[in-house]
Amino acid sequence: MNSIDENLFVECLRAGVERTKGLLARLTEYHGGPVQTEYLLTADIAREFIERDYEVAVECLNRSLVNGLTATNAREARKWLKSKRTDVALIYTGLIPIGIIELKIGVSSLRKIQDDISKIKTTISLLKPQFAHRTIGAVVFQVHVGGGRRRTYAHEFEKAVFAVEKRIRDSLTTYASNNKDFSLKMLPLQGPGDGIVERALEPDGDSLAWGEDGHATRYHAIIIRKPGSPTVITSFADLKAQAVKS
Repeated sequence: MNSIDENLFVECLRAGVERTKGLLARLTEYHGGPVQTEYLLTADIAREFIERDYEVAVECLNRSLVNGLTATNAREARKWLKSKRTDVALIYTGLIPIGIIELKIGVSSLRKIQDDISKIKTTISLLKPQFAHRTIGAVVFQVHVGGGRRRTYAHEFEKAVFAVEKRIRDSLTTYASNNKDFSLKMLPLQGPGDGIVERALEPDGDSLAWGEDGHATRYHAIIIRKPGSPTVITSFADLKAQAVKS
């Protein structure tokens, strides 16, 4: 497909995350927990887009997205991007990026994902305007708060994880105020109370005893857009016309 609506893009991210969460739930007898490797999220999100008939590349060289057709200056693009890769890319006709997605686990501050945001912004900035405006970037990230002596009940995990999310959201607001050439917004990829599991209670004779520690494991996306009106491309002839104009 030659483009993707932002709402559908986010819906696919949510569905991909749900695939991963469902697997973890089954593996842990529905207790759930954090993803320990980004490959699970990468595969599930890529599969979600593939099943919706989008052309997908995993571990894609960014310089292949900023090519002779799409780049304002292909030589400069190669110099800036070097061997940088993106986790999941949506590409039209193998040439034009329409989606650039990075995945990160164990995030507790914006600093952990700031390089990913910067890499997406740099890649989009090197595209010609007609391609930059139609490309959607996203950093999908996991926030995890573990259990232990300090946290037992759901409201304790909720308070802790919401504090982390607020810190990231506030930092993004500050970051965005200094990067006004892009639109940056943070969206949850699940409901308000999803991913919060209090410490288990297990049968112990005629009573109950504390079991497995609880946790809060939640997923978000930062959506990255270059403001402007995207050019609609419906055929290969349109691609050739865009190349001539540029």
